[in-house]
Amino acid sequence: MRLSLVGLCIASLAVAHGSAVAQTAPDGAAVYQKACASCHQQPTAGSRAPTREVLASIAPEAIMTALTTGNMFRQGSELTDAERRAVAGFLAGRAVGTAATAPIVGRCTTPPPALRAADLESGWNGWGAGVANTRYKGAQTAVTAASVRWIAASVALSTAEVASSRTRTRGSESRARARSTRWR
Repeated sequence: MRLSLVGLCIASLAVAHGSAVAQTAPDGAAVYQKACASCHQQPTAGSRAPTREVLASIAPEAIMTALTTGNMFRQGSELTDAERRAVAGFLAGRAVGTAATAPIVGRCTTPPPALRAADLESGWNGWGAGVANTRYKGAQTAVTAASVRWIAASVALSTAEVASSRTRTRGSESRARARSTRWR
């Protein structure tokens, strides 16, 4: 009996402590108004402080890093860890450690057309065969043995030039000029 009473007391203390912790979680908007808004709400001309709109585009983890070890560590040292997390979540629009939503800019709104058997048999993927990227395959784009040699040599030279450009910068124009006239 006495053991169950002790267990009941411990359980009630744990529940009370959990609800007290939940009640004391800082409000990110309040922390921002108290500690950040004076510089970030309306930065003065010449100030390096990003606006609230710019801060909204930054990941909460990056804001936490700025507040703990980055440019804002002096201001962040005056905040508790919970307050730093709350303000980072408020500014970014998502909690620290949660995944960002997938961007929708540049995505197709309709699904691509179904792949047909004729598409697979032609060997053509739809990208243009010339500098104009016309997206069609004309008779003039036939692959011959001579064009394969030119392509292989051109790729070999451009790969070698990329590797050498990391160490040498002189003479790259003359190599490019020689390459463009050599394989015509």
